[in-house]
Amino acid sequence: MNDNKFDFLIVGTGYSESILSSALSSAGYKCLHIDKNDYYGDNWATLPITELDSSTIKINNLKNPNKFLISRHPSVILTERGKSNQLDTILKSSVFNYLSFKLVDSLIHYNDGEFTQIPKSKQEVFKSTISLKDKRMLMKLLQWIASREFLKEENMKLSEYKPEIPISLFYSLIYSFGMAINLDEDTHSAFNRMSTFMNGHGVYGPSCFLYSQYGGVGDIIQGYCRSSAVHGSTFILNHALESLEKCDSEYSVRLHNFEETFTVKKVISNAKNLYLNQPSRVINKIGRAVMVLNMPPNVDPLPESPILGYPPMAFGIRNAVHVHWQSSTSGVCPPGYYIVYFAATLSDNEEATLDELFEGYINSLTTSREDIEFLMVYVEEEREIDVKTDVELIKQEPTTFAPFVEPSEKAVEEASRVFELLTKREATEMFATTREKEEE
Repeated sequence: MNDNKFDFLIVGTGYSESILSSALSSAGYKCLHIDKNDYYGDNWATLPITELDSSTIKINNLKNPNKFLISRHPSVILTERGKSNQLDTILKSSVFNYLSFKLVDSLIHYNDGEFTQIPKSKQEVFKSTISLKDKRMLMKLLQWIASREFLKEENMKLSEYKPEIPISLFYSLIYSFGMAINLDEDTHSAFNRMSTFMNGHGVYGPSCFLYSQYGGVGDIIQGYCRSSAVHGSTFILNHALESLEKCDSEYSVRLHNFEETFTVKKVISNAKNLYLNQPSRVINKIGRAVMVLNMPPNVDPLPESPILGYPPMAFGIRNAVHVHWQSSTSGVCPPGYYIVYFAATLSDNEEATLDELFEGYINSLTTSREDIEFLMVYVEEEREIDVKTDVELIKQEPTTFAPFVEPSEKAVEEASRVFELLTKREATEMFATTREKEEE
């Protein structure tokens, strides 16, 4: 048997690629998985502060920066069961054996200097401080959304919708629970997302979301890669792809600074990793900030790990800004510290003044500048490359809402699509071999 012959070459250890590596290897395929970086995860990686891009760091007063793990793509997981989603994929694989999870314990809305916790269930609605009439109307609206009765109604922009509850309460739901970025989104899309969230509430506790401890998606990716290696995949990190030549029905593969040549039947990659020198166009820009506090965020009562929504133009950014933070209980920082993530879809030339634009959001969560031990601000560009190729390219859709939810769920959907295409099996059969072996 030729050890240098493989069924698949997988380029990059991003989220979709790592899921495919684990799924294909558990189905009996021989995979060669490479990454130009010396770590797993690509742009989804979780890294110590010392390994981050120093040009984006604005403040760094940390004495032990290696003890702080920063996710390059902070994400949470939907708890809705019975769906082909991120959680279902984790549970079908053996990856959950490597992971620990915690609940996102609150959804919060900011408006005019006040933070309000958003009720997500009947019990939470009736514990809230809104009027009895509004409680009844809110429950009616939430039940209508949860049952997807809205699909029988006309679809329109959120800005055109006339709710029976006070408009301020409706907007607080849309931007926090619905995670919309503006009111241009249509009602069916936003309500469908809220219905999905609500139908997951209570499955694992009083929340719609989980997050992985010790690094979020970056830790999940390492779990998939570990599973793939257990099933026989070969991993080569810190070596970029040097050449890929088609020869009949196979490819000859050479890596940079690597003596051996490999032969593979099929290649899986995203366009960015495979066509480094090809022109690309920006399809979306996400403004991101990461802050480490030596004090709790200035929210009372203080949740341990919430998702917080700021409406458009709360402090200058045209779209809604969403925030998620984690404490030492998540395993990413020492006791007494909090890692706070900000994300916003940018419009026009907002990236030119992003430092100033984030200032108001940062100040709303801190009592003084001394609370901030670390701060980085940067723009994540989502790009598209048009190429004609017989390589199976992993697609990336622009993030249009829910920046802590949508990208990771889309990555799982894309892995399922590619699995079906390459194996001619249903996505429901991903990891079926793994489960059969465990049952034996």
